[in-house]
Amino acid sequence: KGVVYFNNEKEAWYVCDVRGNLDVALHSSSLTDAECFVYFDESRCRGADKKLKRDARALVTLEPKLTKDKFLQGCARMRRLHPDGQKLVLAGTSEVVSSASTVKSVLEMIVHNTVLVVRKALPTYLDHGRNFASFPKPIDIPVSLEYMYRGAVCRTKDFCEYLNAQQEMETEEEQQYTEIIKYCKAIGDGLIVQTGGLGEECERELEEEEEEENEQEVEMVQKDPFKQVQWNFLGSLVGSNHAPLFGSVFHSVQSVVRDTLPDLEEIQWSSKLYCTGNFWKTIMDSNSCRDMSLYLRPVNSMLVFRDGSVVLISLFDLENLLPHWWKARESGTSCCSSILQLSRVLKPGQPSFAFETYEISVEVLTSIKLFCGMVDYSDEDKQVMSKMFATVSKPRSVVETWLMKRQHLPHFDRSDLEEFCDSIITEKINRRRE
Repeated sequence: KGVVYFNNEKEAWYVCDVRGNLDVALHSSSLTDAECFVYFDESRCRGADKKLKRDARALVTLEPKLTKDKFLQGCARMRRLHPDGQKLVLAGTSEVVSSASTVKSVLEMIVHNTVLVVRKALPTYLDHGRNFASFPKPIDIPVSLEYMYRGAVCRTKDFCEYLNAQQEMETEEEQQYTEIIKYCKAIGDGLIVQTGGLGEECERELEEEEEEENEQEVEMVQKDPFKQVQWNFLGSLVGSNHAPLFGSVFHSVQSVVRDTLPDLEEIQWSSKLYCTGNFWKTIMDSNSCRDMSLYLRPVNSMLVFRDGSVVLISLFDLENLLPHWWKARESGTSCCSSILQLSRVLKPGQPSFAFETYEISVEVLTSIKLFCGMVDYSDEDKQVMSKMFATVSKPRSVVETWLMKRQHLPHFDRSDLEEFCDSIITEKINRRRE
Protein backbone atom coordinates (compact mmCIF):
# COMPACT_ATOMS: atom_id res chain seq x y z
CA LYS A 1 0.00 0.00 0.00
CA GLY A 2 3.00 2.31 0.40
CA VAL A 3 6.76 2.69 0.68
CA VAL A 4 8.41 3.52 4.01
CA TYR A 5 11.79 5.27 3.83
CA PHE A 6 13.97 7.59 5.89
CA ASN A 7 13.77 11.23 4.76
CA ASN A 8 17.25 12.69 5.28
CA GLU A 9 16.06 16.30 4.91
CA LYS A 10 13.31 15.89 7.52
CA GLU A 11 15.39 13.41 9.57
CA ALA A 12 12.36 11.22 10.10
CA TRP A 13 10.69 8.13 8.66
CA TYR A 14 8.19 8.93 5.89
CA VAL A 15 5.70 6.87 3.92
CA CYS A 16 4.68 7.33 0.30
CA ASP A 17 1.06 6.22 0.01
CA VAL A 18 0.69 4.78 -3.50
CA ARG A 19 -3.11 5.03 -3.40
CA GLY A 20 -3.24 8.79 -2.96
CA ASN A 21 0.36 9.52 -4.02
CA LEU A 22 0.91 11.20 -0.66
CA ASP A 23 4.26 11.64 1.07
CA VAL A 24 3.72 12.09 4.81
CA ALA A 25 5.50 11.36 8.07
CA LEU A 26 5.05 7.76 9.16
CA HIS A 27 3.67 8.68 12.59
CA SER A 28 0.96 10.74 10.87
CA SER A 29 -0.02 8.05 8.38
CA SER A 30 -2.79 5.50 8.74
CA LEU A 31 -0.48 2.86 7.24
CA THR A 32 1.74 0.65 9.38
CA ASP A 33 5.18 -0.79 8.63
CA ALA A 34 3.69 -4.21 7.97
CA GLU A 35 1.44 -2.83 5.23
CA CYS A 36 4.27 -1.20 3.29
CA PHE A 37 7.48 -1.91 1.44
CA VAL A 38 10.23 -0.73 3.83
CA TYR A 39 13.53 0.56 2.44
CA PHE A 40 16.60 0.51 4.71
CA ASP A 41 19.52 2.48 3.32
CA GLU A 42 23.05 1.68 4.51
CA SER A 43 22.88 4.05 7.48
CA ARG A 44 19.54 2.60 8.62
CA CYS A 45 20.84 -0.99 8.50
CA ARG A 46 22.17 -0.49 12.03
CA GLY A 47 19.76 0.00 14.91
CA ALA A 48 16.61 0.68 12.89
CA ASP A 49 13.73 -1.67 13.77
CA LYS A 50 10.42 -2.00 11.96
CA LYS A 51 7.48 -4.25 12.75
CA LEU A 52 7.26 -6.34 9.61
CA LYS A 53 5.02 -9.25 8.72
CA ARG A 54 5.90 -12.68 10.08
CA ASP A 55 6.27 -13.99 6.52
CA ALA A 56 7.96 -10.88 5.07
CA ARG A 57 10.67 -11.34 2.46
CA ALA A 58 13.69 -9.01 2.27
CA LEU A 59 15.83 -8.23 -0.78
CA VAL A 60 19.43 -7.80 0.42
CA THR A 61 21.65 -5.99 -2.11
CA LEU A 62 25.30 -7.04 -2.19
CA GLU A 63 28.09 -4.60 -2.99
CA PRO A 64 31.64 -5.43 -4.12
CA LYS A 65 34.02 -6.18 -1.22
CA LEU A 66 31.08 -6.60 1.19
CA THR A 67 32.20 -7.73 4.67
CA LYS A 68 30.48 -9.88 7.27
CA ASP A 69 29.56 -7.11 9.72
CA LYS A 70 27.75 -5.02 7.08
CA PHE A 71 26.01 -8.07 5.66
CA LEU A 72 24.77 -9.34 9.02
CA GLN A 73 23.62 -5.89 10.11
CA GLY A 74 21.49 -5.62 6.97
CA CYS A 75 20.05 -9.12 7.40
CA ALA A 76 19.31 -8.42 11.08
CA ARG A 77 16.56 -5.97 10.12
CA MET A 78 14.49 -9.14 9.71
CA ARG A 79 14.00 -10.02 13.38
CA ARG A 80 12.05 -13.22 12.73
CA LEU A 81 14.25 -15.09 10.28
CA HIS A 82 13.09 -18.69 10.28
CA PRO A 83 12.48 -21.48 7.73
CA ASP A 84 8.73 -20.99 8.28
CA GLY A 85 8.91 -17.24 8.84
CA GLN A 86 10.74 -14.30 7.31
CA LYS A 87 13.15 -14.99 4.46
CA LEU A 88 16.02 -13.31 2.59
CA VAL A 89 16.71 -12.92 -1.13
CA LEU A 90 20.29 -12.00 -2.09
CA ALA A 91 20.87 -9.82 -5.17
CA GLY A 92 23.83 -8.03 -6.73
CA THR A 93 25.33 -6.77 -9.98
CA SER A 94 27.55 -8.85 -12.26
CA GLU A 95 30.59 -7.69 -10.27
CA VAL A 96 29.33 -9.64 -7.26
CA VAL A 97 27.14 -12.53 -8.43
CA SER A 98 26.48 -14.50 -11.60
CA SER A 99 23.90 -16.98 -12.79
CA ALA A 100 26.05 -19.79 -11.35
CA SER A 101 26.30 -18.22 -7.86
CA THR A 102 24.82 -20.05 -4.87
CA VAL A 103 24.12 -18.94 -1.31
CA LYS A 104 27.18 -20.87 -0.19
CA SER A 105 29.46 -19.18 -2.75
CA VAL A 106 28.12 -15.72 -1.80
CA LEU A 107 28.74 -16.36 1.92
CA GLU A 108 32.25 -17.67 1.16
CA MET A 109 32.95 -14.49 -0.83
CA ILE A 110 31.76 -12.31 2.09
CA VAL A 111 33.94 -14.22 4.57
CA HIS A 112 36.91 -13.94 2.20
CA ASN A 113 36.40 -10.17 1.92
CA THR A 114 36.23 -9.93 5.72
CA VAL A 115 39.49 -11.85 6.13
CA LEU A 116 41.26 -9.51 3.69
CA VAL A 117 40.01 -6.41 5.54
CA VAL A 118 40.98 -7.78 8.96
CA ARG A 119 44.47 -8.83 7.84
CA LYS A 120 45.07 -5.46 6.20
CA ALA A 121 44.12 -3.66 9.43
CA LEU A 122 46.28 -5.80 11.74
CA PRO A 123 48.97 -3.09 12.24
CA THR A 124 46.24 -0.65 13.30
CA TYR A 125 44.72 -3.19 15.69
CA LEU A 126 48.18 -3.80 17.11
CA ASP A 127 48.61 -0.09 17.93
CA HIS A 128 45.20 -0.02 19.60
CA GLY A 129 46.15 -3.07 21.67
CA ARG A 130 49.39 -1.45 22.75
CA ASN A 131 47.55 1.66 23.89
CA PHE A 132 45.06 -0.46 25.81
CA ALA A 133 47.77 -2.62 27.44
CA SER A 134 49.78 0.41 28.61
CA PHE A 135 46.78 2.30 30.02
CA PRO A 136 46.83 4.31 32.29
CA LYS A 137 50.58 4.67 31.78
CA PRO A 138 51.07 7.51 29.23
CA ILE A 139 52.86 6.84 25.97
CA ASP A 140 55.45 9.42 25.03
CA ILE A 141 54.89 10.56 21.43
CA PRO A 142 57.77 12.64 20.04
CA VAL A 143 56.62 15.67 18.06
CA SER A 144 59.97 17.05 16.90
CA LEU A 145 60.53 17.64 13.18
CA GLU A 146 63.60 15.40 13.29
CA TYR A 147 61.52 12.44 14.52
CA MET A 148 58.68 13.07 12.10
CA TYR A 149 60.77 13.41 8.92
CA ARG A 150 64.08 11.65 9.49
CA GLY A 151 63.05 8.12 8.49
CA ALA A 152 62.57 6.54 5.10
CA VAL A 153 59.20 7.13 3.52
CA CYS A 154 58.37 3.43 3.24
CA ARG A 155 59.93 0.07 4.04
CA THR A 156 58.37 -3.27 3.09
CA LYS A 157 58.86 -6.27 5.37
CA ASP A 158 57.21 -9.51 6.46
CA PHE A 159 54.53 -8.96 9.12
CA CYS A 160 56.10 -11.48 11.51
CA GLU A 161 59.43 -9.60 11.32
CA TYR A 162 57.56 -6.40 12.06
CA LEU A 163 55.91 -8.02 15.11
CA ASN A 164 59.25 -9.35 16.40
CA ALA A 165 60.72 -5.86 16.17
CA GLN A 166 57.73 -4.47 18.09
CA GLN A 167 58.07 -7.14 20.77
CA GLU A 168 61.75 -6.36 21.34
CA MET A 169 60.85 -2.73 22.05
CA GLU A 170 58.49 -3.68 24.89
CA THR A 171 59.34 -4.67 28.48
CA GLU A 172 58.66 -8.10 29.90
CA GLU A 173 56.10 -6.65 32.29
CA GLU A 174 53.63 -5.92 29.49
CA GLN A 175 52.37 -9.50 29.21
CA GLN A 176 49.06 -8.39 27.68
CA TYR A 177 50.77 -6.80 24.70
CA THR A 178 52.86 -9.96 24.19
CA GLU A 179 49.68 -12.01 23.95
CA ILE A 180 48.30 -9.58 21.35
CA ILE A 181 51.46 -9.99 19.27
CA LYS A 182 51.16 -13.80 19.39
CA TYR A 183 47.56 -13.59 18.19
CA CYS A 184 48.49 -11.24 15.33
CA LYS A 185 51.23 -13.66 14.26
CA ALA A 186 48.71 -16.49 14.11
CA ILE A 187 46.28 -14.71 11.78
CA GLY A 188 48.78 -12.54 9.90
CA ASP A 189 51.14 -15.26 8.65
CA GLY A 190 52.46 -14.40 5.19
CA LEU A 191 51.20 -10.83 5.31
CA ILE A 192 53.48 -8.13 3.88
CA VAL A 193 53.34 -4.72 5.55
CA GLN A 194 54.78 -1.33 4.69
CA THR A 195 56.23 0.61 7.59
CA GLY A 196 57.24 4.23 7.44
CA GLY A 197 59.89 6.10 9.30
CA LEU A 198 57.74 9.23 9.24
CA GLY A 199 55.44 10.41 11.96
CA GLU A 200 51.76 9.46 11.85
CA GLU A 201 50.65 12.95 10.79
CA CYS A 202 53.19 13.03 7.95
CA GLU A 203 52.12 9.58 6.76
CA ARG A 204 48.52 10.77 6.68
CA GLU A 205 49.57 13.68 4.44
CA LEU A 206 51.36 11.28 2.10
CA GLU A 207 48.28 9.03 1.90
CA GLU A 208 46.15 12.00 0.86
CA GLU A 209 48.67 12.90 -1.85
CA GLU A 210 48.68 9.29 -3.13
CA GLU A 211 44.87 9.27 -3.28
CA GLU A 212 44.93 12.42 -5.41
CA GLU A 213 47.52 10.85 -7.70
CA ASN A 214 45.45 7.68 -8.09
CA GLU A 215 42.46 9.75 -9.20
CA GLN A 216 44.39 11.17 -12.15
CA GLU A 217 43.79 9.52 -15.50
CA VAL A 218 46.57 7.37 -16.93
CA GLU A 219 47.76 8.89 -20.19
CA MET A 220 48.14 6.73 -23.27
CA VAL A 221 51.60 6.13 -24.64
CA GLN A 222 52.19 8.66 -27.39
CA LYS A 223 52.24 7.07 -30.84
CA ASP A 224 52.88 8.49 -34.29
CA PRO A 225 49.56 8.68 -36.22
CA PHE A 226 49.08 6.59 -39.34
CA LYS A 227 48.97 8.64 -42.55
CA GLN A 228 45.88 7.50 -44.45
CA VAL A 229 46.32 6.61 -48.12
CA GLN A 230 44.35 7.14 -51.33
CA TRP A 231 42.67 4.22 -53.11
CA ASN A 232 40.15 3.73 -55.93
CA PHE A 233 37.25 5.57 -54.29
CA LEU A 234 35.31 5.95 -57.57
CA GLY A 235 35.51 2.21 -58.30
CA SER A 236 33.78 1.37 -55.03
CA LEU A 237 30.74 3.49 -55.97
CA VAL A 238 30.33 3.33 -59.75
CA GLY A 239 30.62 0.46 -62.21
CA SER A 240 31.27 -3.21 -61.59
CA ASN A 241 35.05 -3.21 -61.10
CA HIS A 242 34.94 -3.12 -57.30
CA ALA A 243 35.73 -6.85 -56.88
CA PRO A 244 39.56 -6.35 -56.93
CA LEU A 245 39.23 -4.01 -53.94
CA PHE A 246 38.27 -6.94 -51.71
CA GLY A 247 41.50 -8.37 -50.34
CA SER A 248 43.70 -5.46 -51.44
CA VAL A 249 41.91 -2.46 -49.90
CA PHE A 250 38.96 -4.09 -48.12
CA HIS A 251 40.14 -6.53 -45.43
CA SER A 252 38.01 -9.10 -43.64
CA VAL A 253 37.27 -8.05 -40.07
CA GLN A 254 37.74 -11.68 -38.99
CA SER A 255 41.34 -11.70 -40.24
CA VAL A 256 42.37 -8.31 -38.81
CA VAL A 257 40.77 -9.17 -35.45
CA ARG A 258 42.73 -12.43 -35.36
CA ASP A 259 45.98 -10.54 -35.98
CA THR A 260 45.54 -7.48 -33.75
CA LEU A 261 42.73 -8.09 -31.21
CA PRO A 262 43.58 -11.19 -29.15
CA ASP A 263 40.56 -10.65 -26.87
CA LEU A 264 38.13 -11.20 -29.75
CA GLU A 265 39.86 -13.78 -31.94
CA GLU A 266 37.59 -16.62 -30.71
CA ILE A 267 34.44 -14.87 -31.95
CA GLN A 268 33.22 -15.89 -35.42
CA TRP A 269 32.62 -12.53 -37.13
CA SER A 270 30.47 -12.30 -40.25
CA SER A 271 32.33 -13.27 -43.42
CA LYS A 272 30.68 -10.33 -45.21
CA LEU A 273 32.01 -7.68 -42.83
CA TYR A 274 35.10 -5.82 -44.07
CA CYS A 275 37.03 -2.64 -43.30
CA THR A 276 39.51 -0.43 -45.10
CA GLY A 277 43.12 -0.15 -44.07
CA ASN A 278 42.51 3.51 -43.28
CA PHE A 279 39.76 2.54 -40.83
CA TRP A 280 41.79 -0.12 -39.07
CA LYS A 281 45.21 1.52 -38.92
CA THR A 282 45.45 4.51 -36.60
CA ILE A 283 49.10 4.44 -35.50
CA MET A 284 52.30 3.91 -37.45
CA ASP A 285 53.43 0.75 -35.61
CA SER A 286 50.02 -0.95 -35.99
CA ASN A 287 51.59 -3.73 -38.07
CA SER A 288 53.84 -4.73 -35.16
CA CYS A 289 51.34 -3.98 -32.37
CA ARG A 290 49.69 -7.15 -31.10
CA ASP A 291 46.85 -5.41 -29.26
CA MET A 292 45.17 -2.57 -31.15
CA SER A 293 42.08 -2.37 -28.94
CA LEU A 294 43.12 0.94 -27.36
CA TYR A 295 43.68 2.63 -30.74
CA LEU A 296 40.53 1.67 -32.65
CA ARG A 297 38.30 4.17 -34.42
CA PRO A 298 34.60 4.37 -33.56
CA VAL A 299 32.29 3.03 -36.26
CA ASN A 300 30.66 5.96 -38.06
CA SER A 301 30.16 5.21 -41.76
CA MET A 302 30.17 2.19 -44.06
CA LEU A 303 29.82 1.08 -47.66
CA VAL A 304 27.02 -1.42 -48.38
CA PHE A 305 27.17 -3.43 -51.66
CA ARG A 306 24.41 -5.22 -53.55
CA ASP A 307 25.56 -8.67 -52.38
CA GLY A 308 25.23 -7.63 -48.72
CA SER A 309 28.94 -7.03 -48.07
CA VAL A 310 29.62 -4.16 -45.67
CA VAL A 311 32.89 -2.20 -45.50
CA LEU A 312 33.65 0.00 -42.47
CA ILE A 313 35.33 3.23 -43.58
CA SER A 314 37.16 6.09 -41.88
CA LEU A 315 36.22 9.76 -41.96
CA PHE A 316 39.05 10.29 -44.47
CA ASP A 317 37.50 7.66 -46.76
CA LEU A 318 34.07 9.26 -46.40
CA GLU A 319 35.37 12.71 -47.35
CA ASN A 320 36.94 11.29 -50.52
CA LEU A 321 33.88 9.19 -51.44
CA LEU A 322 31.27 11.97 -51.17
CA PRO A 323 32.52 14.09 -54.14
CA HIS A 324 32.24 11.02 -56.41
CA TRP A 325 28.78 10.30 -55.04
CA TRP A 326 27.61 13.88 -55.82
CA LYS A 327 28.95 13.64 -59.37
CA ALA A 328 27.21 10.29 -59.89
CA ARG A 329 23.97 11.78 -58.60
CA GLU A 330 24.16 14.81 -60.88
CA SER A 331 24.87 12.66 -63.93
CA GLY A 332 22.27 10.03 -63.02
CA THR A 333 24.86 7.25 -62.91
CA SER A 334 23.77 4.13 -61.03
CA CYS A 335 25.84 3.27 -57.95
CA CYS A 336 26.93 -0.25 -57.04
CA SER A 337 27.06 0.59 -53.33
CA SER A 338 25.46 2.92 -50.83
CA ILE A 339 27.09 4.99 -48.10
CA LEU A 340 25.34 4.59 -44.77
CA GLN A 341 25.85 6.25 -41.41
CA LEU A 342 25.70 4.06 -38.30
CA SER A 343 22.54 5.86 -37.14
CA ARG A 344 20.85 4.90 -40.44
CA VAL A 345 21.79 1.26 -39.94
CA LEU A 346 20.41 1.14 -36.39
CA LYS A 347 17.29 3.20 -37.19
CA PRO A 348 15.91 2.44 -40.66
CA GLY A 349 14.24 5.41 -42.28
CA GLN A 350 17.10 7.83 -41.76
CA PRO A 351 18.50 9.44 -44.95
CA SER A 352 21.48 7.78 -46.66
CA PHE A 353 23.92 8.72 -49.40
CA ALA A 354 22.47 6.50 -52.13
CA PHE A 355 19.83 6.37 -54.84
CA GLU A 356 18.73 3.02 -53.43
CA THR A 357 19.60 1.59 -50.05
CA TYR A 358 20.93 -1.96 -49.95
CA GLU A 359 19.79 -3.88 -46.89
CA ILE A 360 22.21 -5.26 -44.31
CA SER A 361 21.59 -8.82 -43.15
CA VAL A 362 21.03 -9.62 -39.48
CA GLU A 363 24.31 -11.58 -39.38
CA VAL A 364 26.37 -8.58 -40.52
CA LEU A 365 24.40 -6.08 -38.45
CA THR A 366 24.90 -8.13 -35.27
CA SER A 367 28.66 -8.24 -35.89
CA ILE A 368 28.70 -4.45 -36.37
CA LYS A 369 26.76 -3.85 -33.15
CA LEU A 370 29.08 -6.10 -31.15
CA PHE A 371 32.15 -4.46 -32.68
CA CYS A 372 30.77 -1.06 -31.61
CA GLY A 373 30.34 -2.31 -28.05
CA MET A 374 26.54 -2.13 -27.98
CA VAL A 375 24.55 -4.05 -25.38
CA ASP A 376 20.95 -4.01 -26.79
CA TYR A 377 20.03 -6.99 -28.97
CA SER A 378 16.80 -8.53 -30.25
CA ASP A 379 15.96 -12.24 -30.01
CA GLU A 380 16.95 -12.59 -33.67
CA ASP A 381 20.32 -10.98 -32.92
CA LYS A 382 20.88 -13.43 -30.05
CA GLN A 383 20.36 -16.38 -32.36
CA VAL A 384 23.10 -15.03 -34.61
CA MET A 385 25.37 -14.41 -31.62
CA SER A 386 24.94 -18.04 -30.52
CA LYS A 387 26.77 -19.05 -33.69
CA MET A 388 29.37 -16.30 -33.24
CA PHE A 389 30.16 -17.46 -29.69
CA ALA A 390 30.02 -21.20 -30.41
CA THR A 391 33.78 -21.63 -29.91
CA VAL A 392 34.31 -18.99 -27.21
CA SER A 393 35.45 -20.66 -23.97
CA LYS A 394 34.70 -17.76 -21.60
CA PRO A 395 32.01 -15.57 -23.25
CA ARG A 396 31.31 -13.31 -20.28
CA SER A 397 34.99 -12.53 -19.71
CA VAL A 398 35.55 -11.80 -23.41
CA VAL A 399 32.51 -9.49 -23.60
CA GLU A 400 33.33 -7.59 -20.40
CA THR A 401 36.94 -7.02 -21.50
CA TRP A 402 35.80 -5.73 -24.89
CA LEU A 403 33.13 -3.43 -23.44
CA MET A 404 35.66 -2.01 -21.00
CA LYS A 405 37.96 -1.08 -23.89
CA ARG A 406 35.02 0.41 -25.78
CA GLN A 407 34.09 2.28 -22.54
CA HIS A 408 30.62 0.71 -22.48
CA LEU A 409 31.07 -1.63 -19.50
CA PRO A 410 28.76 0.42 -17.19
CA HIS A 411 25.87 -0.42 -19.57
CA PHE A 412 26.46 -4.19 -19.35
CA ASP A 413 24.54 -4.91 -16.12
CA ARG A 414 20.97 -6.11 -16.72
CA SER A 415 21.35 -5.66 -20.49
CA ASP A 416 20.42 -7.97 -23.36
CA LEU A 417 24.10 -8.80 -23.81
CA GLU A 418 24.49 -9.87 -20.17
CA GLU A 419 21.38 -12.02 -20.44
CA PHE A 420 22.84 -13.67 -23.54
CA CYS A 421 26.18 -14.39 -21.82
CA ASP A 422 24.43 -15.89 -18.81
CA SER A 423 22.29 -18.10 -21.07
CA ILE A 424 25.42 -19.50 -22.73
CA ILE A 425 27.00 -20.27 -19.34
CA THR A 426 23.79 -21.95 -18.11
CA GLU A 427 23.57 -24.00 -21.28
CA LYS A 428 27.16 -25.23 -20.86
CA ILE A 429 26.51 -26.18 -17.22
CA ASN A 430 23.40 -28.14 -18.21
CA ARG A 431 25.33 -29.99 -20.92
CA ARG A 432 28.00 -31.04 -18.42
CA ARG A 433 25.36 -32.37 -16.05
CA GLU A 434 23.81 -34.42 -18.82
